[in-house]
Amino acid sequence: MHLKGKSNNIMPNFSESKILEYSQKQLFDLVMDIDKYPTYLPWCKSVHIIEKTSDHIISDMRVGIAIISDTLRSKVTWQSPTQVDIQYVSGPFKNLNSSWTFQKITQTQTNITFHINFEGKGLLIKKAIDMAFSQASKLVISSFEKQAQQRYD
Repeated sequence: MHLKGKSNNIMPNFSESKILEYSQKQLFDLVMDIDKYPTYLPWCKSVHIIEKTSDHIISDMRVGIAIISDTLRSKVTWQSPTQVDIQYVSGPFKNLNSSWTFQKITQTQTNITFHINFEGKGLLIKKAIDMAFSQASKLVISSFEKQAQQRYD
C-alpha cells in the first residue's frame, strides 16, 4: 500500500492508492453506490439523494466525526468506470473536493486512488474539522476495501 498524506497552508490534502483484487467495474460500482455508505463508513450517518440524472448525482450526507455533526451537500460526476469526482456544494466547509480513480491492471486487479482536499469554515471550528477529516480520510480506502470483500468475495 502506498499512503501519502500532504498538507499545506491553503487546504489539507490527502491521497491514498492501493491495488485491490477486484475489477475496475466492481470498484467503480461500489463507490457509486452512495446509498449504502452509512452501512460501512463509520462517520456517514445517512445519505439522501436529492437529484439523480445520467451525468450527475446531488446528495446530502449526514456526517458525524468526533464533536462534529453536520450535513454535506455534494455533486457527484463520473466517467464510468475510470473516475468519480465529488464537488462540494454546501455544509460546514469552506471547500471540500474529492476524487476516485480506477486504473485497470488486469481483469481482476485495479489500482484505486482516493484524493481529498478540504478546509473548514471559521477560526473556531476550522482546526477541529481539519483534524477530524484528516483522520477519517485515512480510513476511506480500507473501509471500501472491507465492503468490497463483503460484497464480492
